Amino acid sequence: MTTTIKPAEYVKLKDLKNSPNNPRSITSDQFQKLTASIETFGKMLEERPILARKSDGVILCGNMRYLAAKKLGWATIPVKWIEGYTAEQERELVVRDNVEFGDWDFDLLGIDYSIEELESWGVEIPNVGMGIDDSEEVEDKEPEISLVKCPKCSTLFNATEQKARDE
Repeated sequence: MTTTIKPAEYVKLKDLKNSPNNPRSITSDQFQKLTASIETFGKMLEERPILARKSDGVILCGNMRYLAAKKLGWATIPVKWIEGYTAEQERELVVRDNVEFGDWDFDLLGIDYSIEELESWGVEIPNVGMGIDDSEEVEDKEPEISLVKCPKCSTLFNATEQKARDE
């Protein structure tokens, strides 16, 4: 049997089923961010549709996006039907779809995007406050610095300085 993924089509949410074996979890806060992201930029789902098994409508990839669309009251969602995959290939697809192969380059992100934009789009930016303690009496205070640290490589950049450049 040939393995194929056909072009996306809009499918009624009631014709789809969440995978009972979905190995991904999401916190309530993350789900709220995902839902808001889909609500404000739903067109994204056309570029990254749900992948579901044609034979029974079980979602292999996109279970959380499906739940977000359901919460938003959508009637349909873009779906690419999976046909001809072996059980092993389906298992592999589920994991590979969720593997993160890259890391953010926070220095480059800071050039073109504001922290507010990135956070509103779901990028988690850990902050490491590196300012002067306001309780201290210091004659010539240095400007407060807000460093952002990349969680993967520990690269730091000055978010305060970048924000000033953006303004």
